[in-house]
Amino acid sequence: AIIDKLTENIYVTAAVSILITVALASVLGRTLSRPIHRLVAGMNKVRAGDLDVEVEPTTRDEIGLVTSSFNQMLVGLRERLHLMKYVGTHTIDMIQSSSGEKVALGGSRRELAVLFSDIRGFTSYSERRSPEEVISMLNRYLGFQAEIVPDFDGSIDKFVGDEMVALFTGDDALERAIGCAVAIQRRVSREHEIDPVPIDVGIGVNYGPVILGNMGAESRLDYTVIGADVNLCSRLCAVAGPGQILIPCHLLERLDPPPQVRRTQMMTFKGVSNQLEVAEIGSDG
Repeated sequence: AIIDKLTENIYVTAAVSILITVALASVLGRTLSRPIHRLVAGMNKVRAGDLDVEVEPTTRDEIGLVTSSFNQMLVGLRERLHLMKYVGTHTIDMIQSSSGEKVALGGSRRELAVLFSDIRGFTSYSERRSPEEVISMLNRYLGFQAEIVPDFDGSIDKFVGDEMVALFTGDDALERAIGCAVAIQRRVSREHEIDPVPIDVGIGVNYGPVILGNMGAESRLDYTVIGADVNLCSRLCAVAGPGQILIPCHLLERLDPPPQVRRTQMMTFKGVSNQLEVAEIGSDG
């Protein structure tokens, strides 16, 4: 009987010990798994495209360290996402293709189309208005131009004050650049219907060999284009009147079908030895 009693006590003690162990393991498991689940939930949000995530570390162990590192990584990702808005897609493509190699100064010869657009009457407009009004107008007009350029597979190279420079590469680069210019002028016309002070835009388009590459200094690079055809495009834009799209006439031979041409005229440009026949592309319709 004594042995049976001892055996029973042993069984009871063992059962209680097992229950306590299971309970402690369950509590400990939940304590350890809860921060892991929160971290996984944060990662899933990031994978879905939400970078406005922050997971609060609740432990000081390795899981807490990983959580803090995750938050620091997100800060860096948000900063990089904002920085991407300051460069064109051609710059992003260059960085991605470099595969982490050191980016060096210099460039390569490419054939592409360039588009310059410039707001007409900007000086007189800004003289009579507050800086806030001027910035609001600039952001609106440059804003819809920036939305139109990617629709034609172009890349915004830069904004210079009230001017925009866009690049187009590929076999049909010139056609897309002209299509983009026409779309911009049509949008400007629609803006006139609601704008109490209509703003006009002049556009120059050109195509030819340029140097595309990293310009500047090792500490501050600008991935952009230079060359005679870029300079000519800038000068075409400078003489383009309100609503005009100017392009060298000889480029029309590359287009099939050719765009609507309103008129042509011989023009003289600084840095170009001979007069150049220039066509004004229509944007009606």
